[in-house]
Amino acid sequence: MWQDVEFVAGFHSLEQDDLGPFIWSTGTFCLRFAQPGRLVRFKLCYYGLEGELAFTSGDHVWDTVTLTRGWHACYVDLRGLPAGQVVECRLLPVIAVAGDTRELGLMFRECELSDDPADFDMRRQSQRNLWLNQQEFRQGLAVLSSTPPALRLTLETRCNIPETSQACVYCPWDWAKLAERGAPRVTVDTLTQLGSFYQSATEVVDCSVGEPTMHKELGPYVARLDHDGKQLSLVTNGQLLTPRIRRELLGKNLELYVSVDAPTAAGYARLRNDRFEDVVANVTALCQEKRSHGDLPKVYLACIVMRSTWDELAEMFLLAQRVGVDVLKLRPLNLDENVPQAVMNNGLRFDYADEVLGTAELAELSDRAAELSVEHGVKVYVESEEFPLCITEPDAPICNEPWRTMYVLSRGIMPCCYATEPLARWSEQGDRSLEQFLRDVFNGSDYQEIRRELAAGRLSDYCQRTASCPIVKQRRAQGQLEAPANVFQLAAERPGARRLMDQSDLPLVSIDRLVRV
Repeated sequence: MWQDVEFVAGFHSLEQDDLGPFIWSTGTFCLRFAQPGRLVRFKLCYYGLEGELAFTSGDHVWDTVTLTRGWHACYVDLRGLPAGQVVECRLLPVIAVAGDTRELGLMFRECELSDDPADFDMRRQSQRNLWLNQQEFRQGLAVLSSTPPALRLTLETRCNIPETSQACVYCPWDWAKLAERGAPRVTVDTLTQLGSFYQSATEVVDCSVGEPTMHKELGPYVARLDHDGKQLSLVTNGQLLTPRIRRELLGKNLELYVSVDAPTAAGYARLRNDRFEDVVANVTALCQEKRSHGDLPKVYLACIVMRSTWDELAEMFLLAQRVGVDVLKLRPLNLDENVPQAVMNNGLRFDYADEVLGTAELAELSDRAAELSVEHGVKVYVESEEFPLCITEPDAPICNEPWRTMYVLSRGIMPCCYATEPLARWSEQGDRSLEQFLRDVFNGSDYQEIRRELAAGRLSDYCQRTASCPIVKQRRAQGQLEAPANVFQLAAERPGARRLMDQSDLPLVSIDRLVRV
């Protein structure tokens, strides 16, 4: 992890958190590299919104880099630095950390040396784009010079579950397949066609309504993103994690989310099919195999928490412990007009609206998950705690999604994770290249209107129609928005479902939670 660098002076003792070992620097610190001048990548965390880190020896400045908030990669050009020479590093400004009286500058986790200038330049450009994007967000700009650092793509439109039985009970399968008609197929070459949208992205997330392990180029796709230093996230049902597929994932910088949603075969069959034991065996094997491959990929067991599975939460922690995953991810079920409201699966009825947790229950979920995490020694990540992050920044727009993300999906181009209504469809691309089409959409009139309204503290008409958005739900519960004629009204009128419309506020995110994500 740190075999390429020596921490000479200006550091505190080694520490450990739920993400692994790290070391705090002070505001000024010294490093020494055993090898002659190289291109260097650090993984570090900064508590300020924006900082500057200078690398010097005597009067010579080797490089100066801009830092952004939270954990991120930092790329430093030290070509020409003699082996063994001490480099002095100075951070400005130094941000005080609440509850700690030490002078704390940066948290360091990793250091990696490189001799590939082209790769280094692409990665460094992605960090500069990230910094620019955050600046444009804080300023509330409607037209952006940056591209979204978080890119969301569709990898695969097919899925083994609906193709062999029926879709999962909460899956908008029929709607998605109609919306995906006419979309181009995603291949490894698509990444090149994305141009600067890919080159400047720091992370790529698969948002398929489909099963990515069915894609014929999954191995080369994952390898390309890993080589280019992009953080990749995939969601799989785990039923096709065969030995061959697992070999393609081992050792890759990948976050793999395996959706289970029930801790027993009977509960799983109600939601999906009868292959629960296959999933458990596949994930257990992957978690064992990755130990000899740098403990990669990082494996999450993903569970949608619903009213009917609330009492099984402790069993889910036991399952995560037994399988050996890195993290148990808990996420809420979101209301979606494109999902059937009642489904029969394996002789059991699933009533979608009655399964959705209210905001008070989500707050209770966070407390319960924290207790079970300590009790069972399982790391947990509760998705509902993460949104809206940007509210922690005063005077910033009330949501950062239309700045930092773009959903380039087979079902259309969308501005946020809760949207189901495309801002642009593939039939509109015409003769434009993929990169030019996305650039026109990203700074088009629809995106601009959404950004202007969010910067003014308001929700655009488009946002108000996005029924599952937590900000929309919060403002509706507080009486600031009228409930539209959609599934929320249907849910409120359904007997026993009144708790969906409670008056509780969404939990906000602390700075400690933000920087450790």
